[in-house]
Amino acid sequence: MWDWILKYWVEVLFGLILSSFGVAFRFAYKKLLEQLKGQKLTQTGLVAILHDLIYRNCTEYLGQGFITTDELENLTLMYETYHSLGGNGTATAIYKRCCELEIKNGG
Repeated sequence: MWDWILKYWVEVLFGLILSSFGVAFRFAYKKLLEQLKGQKLTQTGLVAILHDLIYRNCTEYLGQGFITTDELENLTLMYETYHSLGGNGTATAIYKRCCELEIKNGG
């Protein structure tokens, strides 16, 4: 009797355990893919916001003809973050033009 139980029911139990692991792995993998997709969308949105801020600020600074040290520091931080997040470089030209402006001290 015990031989029969061990032979067949242990195999069934082992099969159920392996199936459960397979289902759990599939669920976790699907969740991971969803999170990665959401992260990519967030990164893309952040790049777009930084691009807009860089463009707006640079337009203002180029219009006034100078930039303060605080403004340049803030602009550089935004640009470096934009670039490291995968910004495609469209803000580079206007940022470089701002870096060439006369620098005034103060805020």
